Amino acid sequence: MGNSQSFRHKRHKRKLSISPFSSCFYSTVKEKESSICRDPFLEGLVNLLNDNYIYRIIGSATEKSQLLNELSFLSWKSYFSSPINTNLKLGGIEVLEYGCGSADWIMTMATLYPESKFTGVDSSQIFPTNCMPSNVSFVHIDTCKELPFENDQFDYIYVMDFFAFIPEKNIEQLNFPELVRILKPGGWLEICDCDGRAFKNMVSITLRNWGIRPLSAIEILLNCYEKHFDDFHSESKVLKTKEELVYSTFHHIISHIKRPLLEFTSINSEKFDETLANIKKEFRECDSSIELCRLYAQKSLNFMHEI
Repeated sequence: MGNSQSFRHKRHKRKLSISPFSSCFYSTVKEKESSICRDPFLEGLVNLLNDNYIYRIIGSATEKSQLLNELSFLSWKSYFSSPINTNLKLGGIEVLEYGCGSADWIMTMATLYPESKFTGVDSSQIFPTNCMPSNVSFVHIDTCKELPFENDQFDYIYVMDFFAFIPEKNIEQLNFPELVRILKPGGWLEICDCDGRAFKNMVSITLRNWGIRPLSAIEILLNCYEKHFDDFHSESKVLKTKEELVYSTFHHIISHIKRPLLEFTSINSEKFDETLANIKKEFRECDSSIELCRLYAQKSLNFMHEI
């Protein structure tokens, strides 16, 4: 499905990541907590009173999670790109899915690799509570705070569709450094997300005023990988929106940002509904596309946490 590109990125100078549990950074986070993130997600919804998040899913997080995971699998014919398949089969691997949502990906992976251990974390509690494989566990977290895990705990960390509507400063100062902190030396961090260019010119000024740059989530993540890893890999799939699954995913996401669009722009409800109704026809006529990206890197065996 779609055209693909794959790149390996290297940098010339090693830069150590910052551990949120170092005394210096910890105090900085605490001092800036009110400006970085004040309230966590509320009962699985994005709280619009919290100026850190603009994307609100109402009773549809499960559907969105399933759509995106299906789209990713059909695009790559795999559930991940990091070279960890053999280790997962051998077992004893600790896997974390950050922002697991309804746990569609992690439940599938736990079934495919019964000898490895899987942990899903999310600020919502829409993940299953029964009929789970014995190698799966879930932890309810606040994604605006440090993660409740030790340094160097996980062999593989997977993130799907989490960063697009998170403020840049949260990603750079908290979320990404935390993932690096809990990743074992030699472990892999993989992130799958939409490039975001399909949303070009959509309330970009309003979102930037809020400190949110959904159009550049991949750009921000590329910078984070460059900062924290010696080298990393990027793969992308260009997907035609006229394909039914791609359109369904796009339609689902757009329909659930109606409220913030109406609240913070001059767009009215009738115009929004009219545009959404016409979008499928326009996708076909304009041969539109979106880009799905996978970024992954291995943590250096010589990695040292700052003291």
